[in-house]
Amino acid sequence: MIVRRISDLEYKKRLANVEMKYNQMEFCEFNRKKVRDIHYLLFLDDKKERFVIPFGEEGGCLSAPFSAPFCLPGELGKTTSAEHYLEAVSALEKYAETVGAKKITITFPPFLYGERKISYWLNAGFLCGWKLAGMDLNYVLNLKNIRDNGYENLIAYNGKKNLRIAHEKGNTLYCCHSEDDFKKAYRVIQINRESKGYPLKMSFEQVEWTRQFVKGEWFSVVHEGEWVAAAVVFPVTGHVAQVVYWGDIPGNTCRAVNFLAEQLVVYYTDKGFDYLDIGPSTEHSRPNYGLISFKESIGCEAGSKAILEKAVNGCMKGDFIR
Repeated sequence: MIVRRISDLEYKKRLANVEMKYNQMEFCEFNRKKVRDIHYLLFLDDKKERFVIPFGEEGGCLSAPFSAPFCLPGELGKTTSAEHYLEAVSALEKYAETVGAKKITITFPPFLYGERKISYWLNAGFLCGWKLAGMDLNYVLNLKNIRDNGYENLIAYNGKKNLRIAHEKGNTLYCCHSEDDFKKAYRVIQINRESKGYPLKMSFEQVEWTRQFVKGEWFSVVHEGEWVAAAVVFPVTGHVAQVVYWGDIPGNTCRAVNFLAEQLVVYYTDKGFDYLDIGPSTEHSRPNYGLISFKESIGCEAGSKAILEKAVNGCMKGDFIR
């Protein structure tokens, strides 16, 4: 198998049947300023096109993704085997050596985005000597299970108690429609993050461009006329919607996020999604036990998100900037 660098338009043509929104050329180009260059790579085997992967180049490192939560390489063929994944990883290493890179890193999505594909990539990386650079704990609400068994039957006792309080307080869900609504919802989340010492990584403008690109939605929880919680959700595939940001105003006593979780479950179950990806509860793989406890209390299931890396061109781990 060989790797060929292609143009952005050539890359776009090959993504017609790849549903992962973070793979799209427009998304990569919007974030181009975050890296020195973008390498759109096409993997070919006996003239058959097998995979496409966009890598960002920065500081001697080829990273996928370079501005997204994870990267699931685009699979082009219908007869791709485990052997093709192994050959692709080997070919990628040779390409990295050719362009003088010091390191390659790939952050894979949780298994719910494609267990077969992700398993093959991880196995191929292991066989080629890639190192596990991180292992995040990721949490999802399984809407298929909820659809069959009911939400309240799947949440913990404490979650049920807080949800009852949320309903007794008279919370309501509001689907945002105007730019003023979107800014107001963003500000609620910003206040929440600042109170915890975790500033938002994306500006309002960045969130809004991405939301419009993936056709995402803003929501808020209203209590006695005040916006007490908010969320922005992106439908990143046809069956997974991702809660990119959410949070409540510190000090509120109406269990706004418990209510928000329930209402998002109802909303996205009705729209036919299978999973609501709530995101990781780790920082550089270190668990936030309080956040884990809360997510488990609202019915989330735990999963993992692996980061693999490989030093190339004779570089050792200390030779590149992490």
